[in-house]
Amino acid sequence: NPFIYYNLAVAYQDMGLFEDKSIPLYLKSIEMNPVYDDAHYNLAVSYLKTNNLENAMDEYEKTLEINPQYAKVYVDYGMIKLQEKKFDEAIAFYDKAIEMDPEIVEAYYQKGIVYAFQENFEKALKLNLKALDIDPKHINSQFNIAVVFHKQGKLDRAIAEYDLTLE
Repeated sequence: NPFIYYNLAVAYQDMGLFEDKSIPLYLKSIEMNPVYDDAHYNLAVSYLKTNNLENAMDEYEKTLEINPQYAKVYVDYGMIKLQEKKFDEAIAFYDKAIEMDPEIVEAYYQKGIVYAFQENFEKALKLNLKALDIDPKHINSQFNIAVVFHKQGKLDRAIAEYDLTLE
């Protein structure tokens, strides 16, 4: 059953066991169900975690061939571009993810990081607040809000926001 292999792979992936555990299990799941978009996507994530960018990109492309509306792929593309400091490209990918799924928290959060790097603090705050509107428990967005206030020198507000991340 490809779903059993998939779920076992996810568990190993969550444990950080990629090369010997999650990757072979995702491959087995895909062998049994070649159009299993979640398996292709998570295989890409496992490859990315092992710094195998070429295989990760291949699996992301396969995910999009199966499901062109798989918004998480565009979030991950944006994260890759952010690491490369290609901010405009990262923003374009986050925008595409949001267009596909307006409730995709990670896209707002990551886009907020880009704007914080660019010191566009107003946009960074707005995006992280949007992420918190969607998911009030998204601690990374709460933390980013604190960081933005800190960078702006609004230390009392930053401390209050840092405290919220500790709750």
